Amino acid sequence: MAINRIMALFGISLITLLGGCGASPTSRDVIGTWVNADGATLTVNENGQFTAHALPQAIFWRRDQPGPAFDGKGTWKFEKGQPYWELKLWFLEISGQPANREITVLVSGSEASTYLYRWKGEEGEDRYKLDRKSAAP
Repeated sequence: MAINRIMALFGISLITLLGGCGASPTSRDVIGTWVNADGATLTVNENGQFTAHALPQAIFWRRDQPGPAFDGKGTWKFEKGQPYWELKLWFLEISGQPANREITVLVSGSEASTYLYRWKGEEGEDRYKLDRKSAAP
């Protein structure tokens, strides 16, 4: 009898936990312009192209050697990583110079609650967050 109660409680707990996870993001959820209060912007277009402006090097590129913010453009791909959903940015140009560099931005939430982020340090520490830019009134 006790084992049945334990299994029932475990089953209910698992259903509750999984039910609260929400929907997974889709590639449509990442299309748009994303901003941070520091002035950084990332515009992800439906045609597979993106542009970036004022991304901080210490977050997106050279954590060991912080430098000035950088601009860039290239192509993007949305995919399921382990364990996160990822927006892969393939930079073809960085600060006006030809480039060949991939940077991964993590995706959280879905639909209206979607946001993009990178860990500021080790995984699980603070996040550098990019929120969807609100439409002008």
